[in-house]
Amino acid sequence: MRMDQALAQALARFALSDPRPLTETAAARLWRMRGADGSEQVLKLYRCGHAGNEAAGAALIAAWHKAGANVVPMRAWTEDAWVMDWVAGAPLGDTARNGQVQKADACLAQVADHLHKTTLPQIPALPDLADWFEALFTLAHAPACPADLRADMTDATHLAEHLLKGTDKRPLHGDLHHDNV
Repeated sequence: MRMDQALAQALARFALSDPRPLTETAAARLWRMRGADGSEQVLKLYRCGHAGNEAAGAALIAAWHKAGANVVPMRAWTEDAWVMDWVAGAPLGDTARNGQVQKADACLAQVADHLHKTTLPQIPALPDLADWFEALFTLAHAPACPADLRADMTDATHLAEHLLKGTDKRPLHGDLHHDNV
């Protein structure tokens, strides 16, 4: 389906109007919109018709919000689109791009810590870590694989094994960067 058709369908499905382009990523296009209640919202429309490995992210963000974490409220989500509240203000990326990288990094670390400390219920949509790491655990090295790359992949396997042995597993934001804060 073409993006303009997908946008038109999303506008009708979520009762949105007044689309204004915000940004484009490899996976999605984002628009600032007006909701039926007059509020400013953001529509994230996935290019390939589904959210791919971000699919569980909407449920996670909604659970964080319900648990009191300072995250953007999710209005609705489907396989191919998310609708969330518009958050006014400059992204943290502007701070980093303006030469205050350490300040931006410290703020990003605080956000990650805040999310990590938020107690959440079980979220069935999240992938199981063992399944997520399966390809790493069944990795076979090609004969021509350079020794340093082979060592890095072995280290990654050991780190994943160590992570799975831990008892305090918590969801993490899979796309936490300056421009998402």
